[in-house]
Amino acid sequence: MTSSHGGVRWTRWVLGALVVAAALLLTLVVLNGIDTPRSGPEPLVTVGIAVEDLDQVDRFVERTGVTPDVVDVYKAWGDSPQFDRPLADELADRGIIPKITWEPWAAVPSGDPAGADQPGYALRTIIDGDHDPYIERWAGQIASYGGPVILRFAHEMNGGWYPWGAGVNDNRTGEYVAAWHHVQDVFETAGATNVLWEWAPNQESPGSAPLEPLYPGDDHVDRIGISAYNWGTNGTGEDHLRWRSFPDLVDGTLEHIGTFAGQPLGVAETGSSTMGGDRAAWIAEMFDHALERELAFVNYFEMDTQRRWRFTDDPDAVEAFVTGFAATRGAD
Repeated sequence: MTSSHGGVRWTRWVLGALVVAAALLLTLVVLNGIDTPRSGPEPLVTVGIAVEDLDQVDRFVERTGVTPDVVDVYKAWGDSPQFDRPLADELADRGIIPKITWEPWAAVPSGDPAGADQPGYALRTIIDGDHDPYIERWAGQIASYGGPVILRFAHEMNGGWYPWGAGVNDNRTGEYVAAWHHVQDVFETAGATNVLWEWAPNQESPGSAPLEPLYPGDDHVDRIGISAYNWGTNGTGEDHLRWRSFPDLVDGTLEHIGTFAGQPLGVAETGSSTMGGDRAAWIAEMFDHALERELAFVNYFEMDTQRRWRFTDDPDAVEAFVTGFAATRGAD
């Protein structure tokens, strides 16, 4: 795609979003450039959560009284044959923008080292068109849906735990960007101009791949969000398993990305353990810092995997989240 292609894509998407909004007969509020059917002022920071299903969304709303701006669901290519239109419709009815972390692999349990060794999902297979029928199906279904969808494709590519990661699964320099461009071209051919493309590396750490060669370019990315977690302590004294504040986690990587990329910056995946500190205070600081840095968005991982990231059974953490969310609406 040429440098003007991104502008064409953006114009088409805006027109499509306006048509959808008019059909819904609802007042639009703009969330960092995304039109969504929700009344009220534009938030200072868009707030999302990652969950497994709609039941978890409803449980989150019930326990917090907060309706998130964005809901992120994880869809692996190996077990997600099609776009979940019913879920997208239900979210849109609640004024929530669907976001899909779209993973080209056969999913394995979190932390399983075998996850990266999947030759059938090497980046070259995407570039060569081996998965085009699957990509085309999703692109057509999202185009038919018509509402805004955030697509977080092949995230954390600078790590070595996924088959699309740099330096694993026989992936070579330049193939990640080529795979990204190929997938995007398939979507544009299908008319899926209602997609916002989110590039989402992991926070930089010793041994992670350099970020700049993995960036698809401002003309191919609509927003940028990093993954960064406070794992807390585990009693072993390992440096990477220590209590870390939200600013300590995100600032270095965000500042580095800002030197070579010009799209809105946010945090696409974050959460805090309770091991070694006060999670409620951590969540409060997360919102304070997001506002101070003028981040475009922050997305909390409201699921339990290697840690108990979910906070909705913790009254103090819920209170901190509700207060912080209100601040992103401009409340004192």
